[in-house]
Amino acid sequence: MEFISTQYYSVQLGHKFYSRLELYSNLEAQCDMIPNMNPRQIQIPILLVVFLVAIAIINGLAEVNHWYWIYRWFDMPMHFAGGAWLAGFGVWWQYSRQGLVPGIFFAILGVCILFALSIGLLWEAFEAVVSFATVGHMNDIFDTISDVLFDILGGTLVAILIFLKNKFKTT
Repeated sequence: MEFISTQYYSVQLGHKFYSRLELYSNLEAQCDMIPNMNPRQIQIPILLVVFLVAIAIINGLAEVNHWYWIYRWFDMPMHFAGGAWLAGFGVWWQYSRQGLVPGIFFAILGVCILFALSIGLLWEAFEAVVSFATVGHMNDIFDTISDVLFDILGGTLVAILIFLKNKFKTT
């Protein structure tokens, strides 16, 4: 039975009262026992960091050199890479940082597509607002659909690669 007392300095769990300090110390000790769950020690895999930096550098070069306007197809590989990065981050966030190994393909695919689509759709909404505010109209619907499709394809590729990696790692 859990009961929070009317006194602000103690909490009753079962038959014992704990001070806030005892509860915090106990919670911190439990987090230290679980691998990679201590908030002060969360480390993003170096591959995700390198991939994100590469995407940022290429995007910066593309903006400066007008590659998105010169090469109309240039945003397709960028959306693919962005979807792949978001999917990799999603799998790390949902599974790897907790020490879990995802084994069911559709569970991995769901996480990958959820992360890729969530940010991909937000980005498309941002693009639409900026386009409407600056040039008075939104982008072509086919451009938006292709951007979201490449986000999904990047996420799907990551799901397939992670599933195959885990499958061959365990057998």
